[in-house]
Amino acid sequence: MSPRLYRVSVAAVILAVPTAAAQAPVPAPPLAQIKDDKPDEDTIDSGVLGVLRIDGKGRGFAIGAGLALSRGTLEVELMMLKSDDTGGYLGLRYRLPTGVVRPYGAIGAPGFVFDHEEAATGAPSMTTRRFALGVRLAAGVEVKLNDHLSVQGDLGYEHFFFIDDHFEADVFVPTLGVIGRL
Repeated sequence: MSPRLYRVSVAAVILAVPTAAAQAPVPAPPLAQIKDDKPDEDTIDSGVLGVLRIDGKGRGFAIGAGLALSRGTLEVELMMLKSDDTGGYLGLRYRLPTGVVRPYGAIGAPGFVFDHEEAATGAPSMTTRRFALGVRLAAGVEVKLNDHLSVQGDLGYEHFFFIDDHFEADVFVPTLGVIGRL
């Protein structure tokens, strides 16, 4: 083989190798290395919350609206409450990570501002504003309807401090709610 023909043959092989390598099939990575783009079923996003709080003795209800801020299996709830009195709620829920049906336990602090009538001797009664602060323990279940909507229901016990005859100290308060998630 002549030196010139040898150089042309080597050049052709060198130029053909990258082209052949580019056309060669690339082996797929093992299944364990493939990252799933689906969101984790155990996580849940933050969102807005609407709640109906029902007096266990059937005397009425309060509505609430606010935010549900989630991180993993914990969720912080911050709501404004309205019944005959205006109030608020700050709570924490621990959700068991089970997918569509999510049982949870909750603790929180409801509070209401109310008018208190103080009787004065020899004078008309005087009205003052007071704040009733409570603690809440509850257990319930949240059901995921789709990625952006959940419904919830729980059974709760509340104990209030700094009250008068306007409030009972111990109250059974079931709730029903809707959560719109991001």
